Amino acid sequence: EELLAPYLAETPGETDVGIPYVGALHGYLPWLTTLIRELGFGVRVLRSGTDTLAKGEERCFSYDSCAPAKVAHGVFDESVDLLFFPKILDADDPDGNGGKTCPVEIAMPEVVEQSLRSRGVQTPILRPKLSFQSGLSNPTLLAAMMEMREKLGVSAVALMRATRAAAAAQRRVRSGLARIGRETLAYGAEHDVPVVVVVGELNVISDRITNAGIPAILKQNGVLALPMDCFPIPSHIPPLPKMVWADANRALRVAVAARERGNVFPLLLSSFGCG
Repeated sequence: EELLAPYLAETPGETDVGIPYVGALHGYLPWLTTLIRELGFGVRVLRSGTDTLAKGEERCFSYDSCAPAKVAHGVFDESVDLLFFPKILDADDPDGNGGKTCPVEIAMPEVVEQSLRSRGVQTPILRPKLSFQSGLSNPTLLAAMMEMREKLGVSAVALMRATRAAAAAQRRVRSGLARIGRETLAYGAEHDVPVVVVVGELNVISDRITNAGIPAILKQNGVLALPMDCFPIPSHIPPLPKMVWADANRALRVAVAARERGNVFPLLLSSFGCG
């Protein structure tokens, strides 16, 4: 979480923009917060807390929805001037081809908006359709943001600069994650300490509510816990194109690479009824 601390920190501004740390947005927090800050807005990241899941269950459209959907309903309690909740259609992967995001994740912005309106919350919501699979500053991505330009009240030049800065921030964090992965694997091999690589949807394994504290339990029991986004996947690992879902594709490829190493053990965390 040290790498993400600057992006989780609240930034004051004349207009406070809330960014929910939920669903597919978990993988792009540096990109999203940097974009909004570079445009001159204040940023408040809306995160889960101890009562988020209970609140989400009360508000959710379906009692048996997955935990991430309930978390998305539960985090919207803070007063902000504007909510920035993009629909992330697909995701890239620094070690592979990326893939699609979950349909429930894609629908979250509209569903949460209707939930807020039913409770009398009229906070404006911006929900551009963002496609990251072709890169962090690809033309489709920029075009989608340009559609929001008037609503944000910013110039095209400012938006292009902010998008480039957002991409650079995301790359810096990914570089740091890869460094942590290499150092963890090297330490485990040198000191004969087992490494457990935690795989699954990023919004499950990195959320302090849905991961049930399991990464911390692993450390308490003498093993090195490593999130899958820190694990460097060698280039010869098959791309597994039939697994079209981005996080699931990476999870499987990390598991293949872990088995190949022999001293790394994948652990799947899930919080869904869909598998």
